[in-house]
Amino acid sequence: MLAKTIEAARSLTDAFQKHRLEKTYLALVMGLPPESGSIRDPILKLGGKAGEKMQVHEDGQSAQTLYRRLDHAGRKMALMALRPLTGRTHQLRVHMAHIGHPICGDGKYAGDDAHPGGLIARRLHLHAWQLKLTDGKVITAPPSPHLKASLADLGMDLPAAGWRFQDY
Repeated sequence: MLAKTIEAARSLTDAFQKHRLEKTYLALVMGLPPESGSIRDPILKLGGKAGEKMQVHEDGQSAQTLYRRLDHAGRKMALMALRPLTGRTHQLRVHMAHIGHPICGDGKYAGDDAHPGGLIARRLHLHAWQLKLTDGKVITAPPSPHLKASLADLGMDLPAAGWRFQDY
């Protein structure tokens, strides 16, 4: 997103910092998570050679993610809508791996399990999909070609136009 004026940029920055914008992501995950839920596990940055790797840890900063299952291919993979209510580094990736449903292509948090055979790309299947602005307007970004191709190969559908997290 790009602001046209300094005032708009400041307003957007303030809205992002104060979590007044609603962000929704699409993710293709391993396994079959529950239809909906909330993950409320604190996240802590690992030290040492791990670099910028995070983990769920009781001494971490609070983090909350809401999720809804949109479609699935049997019990092997599911398309999820994810809404971070906090903005921790790698929050969605850490939370989904923590509940046993890592995001496809996420070798950092799921290792080789994140690369199931048959997927078109060994890339992260996480997409910043919708942004609801403070005035209620929703901006939607089309998914990447590799995510769309993987969903098509699995016989899964993207949500219908106009789908909103709160409406589901």
